[in-house]
Amino acid sequence: MMSELDDDLVARAQHGDAAALEQLLGAVRVVAVRYCRARLGRTVGAFTTADDLAQEICLAVFHGLARVRGPLITYMYGIASHKVTDALRTAGRTAVLHSLDELEGRADISPGPEDAAVAAELSAQLARLLATLPPQHREIIVLRIMVGLPAEQVGAALNLSAANVRLIQHRALAQLRPVANEILSEVNP
Repeated sequence: MMSELDDDLVARAQHGDAAALEQLLGAVRVVAVRYCRARLGRTVGAFTTADDLAQEICLAVFHGLARVRGPLITYMYGIASHKVTDALRTAGRTAVLHSLDELEGRADISPGPEDAAVAAELSAQLARLLATLPPQHREIIVLRIMVGLPAEQVGAALNLSAANVRLIQHRALAQLRPVANEILSEVNP
């Protein structure tokens, strides 16, 4: 995945190697989709939004590839973080309403009411958990656990050492345990 984004691959893509560019953007897309899905949650319709945002991130990386200096993960994280923040801000301001006329004749592939309710509840619980963390701790949990990046790459993205990333992750998880137990006790009295 992101281990494919070594400096040699980035340099080859910057110098016009089409195969390197294709490999690079493929790896960027995988990480971008995971990051967007982790930040947006698993609510109904969020995957379409996450895929759309990942596509925008890939385009931004493609257009800015010549300007990249240093680790590509740092550049990509900056773009992804801003795109997700903008999407969340926009979603908070806008409610999308579809009339029955617009939906007529389309197959309903969305989850059923029970699946949607369970997904929404799980997403809300996860959001409550993550909201208890300071922003840097939350980003580290999202990048390390939900996206699956190694500590070295998270450190490069956040300008921290890998050891510091691991330490903050440990502290964040320790901070989440009592809150998670509290939420679980509410769900299962």
